[in-house]
Amino acid sequence: MSITVVIPTYNRAECMKVLLYNCINVYKGILFEFEIHDSSTNDDIRDMCTDIIDSSSIAVKYIHYDESIGMDRKLITAIRGVETEYFYIVADGYLVDFNKLEMILKQQQFNEYDVIDLEREGRRGLLGFDEKCICDKIYSIDNICEYAEKYYSHLTCWGSEIIKKDFYSRFLESNKLKIYLEDNISWWLASGIFEAADSILNDGNTVRTGVIYSDCIIGNKEKKGHGWTKGENYYIVTMKVLNKDIDILPHRYDDVKDKMIEYVRNDSLASRRFLRELRYEKTLTFARTIKYRKDIRRVPGLYIYMLVLSICPIKALQLLKKLKNLKKKS
Repeated sequence: MSITVVIPTYNRAECMKVLLYNCINVYKGILFEFEIHDSSTNDDIRDMCTDIIDSSSIAVKYIHYDESIGMDRKLITAIRGVETEYFYIVADGYLVDFNKLEMILKQQQFNEYDVIDLEREGRRGLLGFDEKCICDKIYSIDNICEYAEKYYSHLTCWGSEIIKKDFYSRFLESNKLKIYLEDNISWWLASGIFEAADSILNDGNTVRTGVIYSDCIIGNKEKKGHGWTKGENYYIVTMKVLNKDIDILPHRYDDVKDKMIEYVRNDSLASRRFLRELRYEKTLTFARTIKYRKDIRRVPGLYIYMLVLSICPIKALQLLKKLKNLKKKS
């Protein structure tokens, strides 16, 4: 039983340096194999991977693509090529203690699960649930709709999904994938989990899903920003495309779709705290908020909040932020 760690990257040598040397190069186990899927325009990441491949016995494979392939096509190609029972997507914005993660998984019969959501320890209770969960324990969620409602948001992160290859192939081999890929940036990776689950359940089979909270995964401080959060593209991806991608999920999830969208909008890169950051850099504007009001209104109260925020003077918001920081320090 093995897990292929799929690491997609593009021109992020500083991120990859930390991930390669602090996480992969110190790995002592046998559960994980590593694949670096790189479309960089230089050889920096290739050279680091070659160094590790030549100097250690760790199972590391380096695959280079032309930069024109795009992140989604590259990741789909990588998943389709996985030859182990499971794959684990780890973006270069995350750091993982693979030695500890192997111990956690092996002690709890992870191979009984089709999908495991690996959440950072500090996310317990962040969205209003799981605050009492014990770290490093796999919690089973038997109801796929409950799993979709609570964990879809985090499963959109390229660093959270440990997935059985045969399970996910149901989605990759379906006609639904091309519908998600009609948009330049979509939420296909997380949606594919619930498309696959629906297909398997419709056949009368069972699906096992779980979640782990652990400090074995943290953010990579070398990761600087997210390109898709700049300008109008932010509204398109987090408002318009998100609504569309959740709405085209099977009818099984109809009762939880609005809640799924609400949890995404309350989380990390779509949270109200992050919206304030977007206002500082002038991504959040009055005109764009008006333009996408129909999509924003899917979550009660969010449109008014964004509208008010969009007309607040940036200097006043920055001053308020400084005062809050001073209050925390005192």
